Amino acid sequence: MEVALGKGPAIKLRDSGMIADPALVRRLRAAADHAKVAYQLEVLEHGTTDARAIQSARSGVPAGCISIPCRYVHTPSEMVDMRDVEGAIRLLVDLLGRKL
Repeated sequence: MEVALGKGPAIKLRDSGMIADPALVRRLRAAADHAKVAYQLEVLEHGTTDARAIQSARSGVPAGCISIPCRYVHTPSEMVDMRDVEGAIRLLVDLLGRKL
């Protein structure tokens, strides 16, 4: 699944090192909908994030990831769309402000 700049933050479903906790993915999607944030679903075929280490810590920890789509990743000219950054912030604030 490709993600594009300007179409919202990406909620990761899986990458080469982890599979996002389905309940957490549902909560992330609900928070995005509630905050009226456009989002994309992401499957990253190569590479992983720190969520891999978190997920496999001790007996296992539910983990997920909100990504900000970027172009030219890990280069001096890496770029993002500020609307995606702002959307990721709104999504996260909404998620953290909800009662469990």
